[in-house]
Amino acid sequence: MEKAWQEGVKISRQIFEVKVPHEVEIVITTPGGFPKDIDLYQSQKSMAAAEMVVKEGGTVILPAECRDGIGARGFYEWMAAASCPQDVIDRFIREGYSIGSSKAWLFSRCLKRAEVIVVTKCIDDRTLEKMFAKRADSIEDALRMALARHGERARVVLMRNGSDIIPRFERE
Repeated sequence: MEKAWQEGVKISRQIFEVKVPHEVEIVITTPGGFPKDIDLYQSQKSMAAAEMVVKEGGTVILPAECRDGIGARGFYEWMAAASCPQDVIDRFIREGYSIGSSKAWLFSRCLKRAEVIVVTKCIDDRTLEKMFAKRADSIEDALRMALARHGERARVVLMRNGSDIIPRFERE
């Protein structure tokens, strides 16, 4: 059984691991299109890989249609009730798991590390601001915003299908 499990891990690494040389200032991560980007609740899954690669204080750009808006109501309620991402994390530690709380915790964890810009036309600026994120109309606009913050020499990584990959830093 152990040998079969080890072989499964080896195969999974070949399929899902993506080597990255180092942390970067800007990560563009995509959920992988419909249905993975149907709402922000689902799209957030691709941010976990980005969180591992973006430098502290960097920017994560999340292009996601979000045709159904935020998704699970509890997710938005948890975010909007907080005064900062750390409030969400602290509340999650106190109250534990629920449908909305887990996504709010994961989203806030990324927000503590980096600025988040969601590229969508289906969620308004005010709603995303209540969730401590920014909105852009296009990837180009989001990238301009990020480069204005980090400088023209900022390093950028594109992580397509971010919810389906595991970043692994190359050893030097």
